[in-house]
Amino acid sequence: MSEEAKVVWDYLKGNLDNQISAYSRLIDLLSQENKSLIERNHQTLLEVSSQKELLAPEIKDLQKEMSSLMRKILVSSESKNITLQHIIEISPEKYKVMYNKDKKSLTLQKKEIMMLRYRNQKLMENALKYIQHMMNKVMDICSDNQQIYCQRGSSSVLGDSRNWMDIVA
Repeated sequence: MSEEAKVVWDYLKGNLDNQISAYSRLIDLLSQENKSLIERNHQTLLEVSSQKELLAPEIKDLQKEMSSLMRKILVSSESKNITLQHIIEISPEKYKVMYNKDKKSLTLQKKEIMMLRYRNQKLMENALKYIQHMMNKVMDICSDNQQIYCQRGSSSVLGDSRNWMDIVA
């Protein structure tokens, strides 16, 4: 194997390691996001969102770099859909074990990311449904002659004031 080829194989391994590290950070951020959604900690949620926004371009750049490296390795390939499995099949024995291990790690990480994103999406949807439900209740309270019950069990009718916040319980 030429020195130039060895450099490309090593560079590819470095890229895979960087991707694994970036996806690990994304998993940590998604877990923090999940926790902050459950605990309704909006400050942490905002911080995590901004960190995710900073990480996204890094991951995209690593993926582009990976595609470029794979095209260099498979110069003769006409296929536009080059996968890591193709690379593993033609790689020298020394790299096959490392690349297989990295492929398994990336696959597991991507599954975990999909699961966390799905959970977070459902939590957000439920929070939005709750907000919509509460807004509808507020609108119902503001309707004509709506009777409101306070903590002590007495009731009051809004009447012409139309401001249910004025009612003292």
